[in-house]
Amino acid sequence: MGMGMSTYKFLIVFVVSLILFVNLCNGNEVVTKICQQTRDVQFCLNTFESDVRSNAVADAHGMALLSISITNNNIQDTMDRFPDIRQTLKDRISKHRLNVCQYDYRRAFREFRGAYFLVDKNSYWDSMDAVANATNRVIECQNVYRSSDPIGESPIAADNLKVISLSGLISAIINILLGN
Repeated sequence: MGMGMSTYKFLIVFVVSLILFVNLCNGNEVVTKICQQTRDVQFCLNTFESDVRSNAVADAHGMALLSISITNNNIQDTMDRFPDIRQTLKDRISKHRLNVCQYDYRRAFREFRGAYFLVDKNSYWDSMDAVANATNRVIECQNVYRSSDPIGESPIAADNLKVISLSGLISAIINILLGN
């Protein structure tokens, strides 16, 4: 007895699925190659492996754009949590510090968005400045908890660290584009 038409369809779907699965598991070779040129290879790989858009990255230019987009998504996620964080704060100083961070995060978001458009226009040096300025906004947020009494831990310290780490990754990728 021969195989029926439904068996052939099943085999075709199975083979195509297997090919797609293998390609997704192997990741993007461009991403791997560029990540190997960064200071923290594992952070770079983890950052891009966790974002399905990295499968479409064809070069360092696309990777720079994606890394800025990932960073801005992280910033937006943090900004979305500010109202909930504010609800947990009891004293005037803590609320003021969070307001400073909210202002700094808005500025960082705009600066990273500007960096995205600068990279898109191949203005890599200018984009480096924008990334540095954006990172400084996040550092200002972190420092507001350390600069006066009572010294305290920022409720978004982990978010700040992640953005700062992502900024380093963006800078490393842009440096690759600059030939450094």
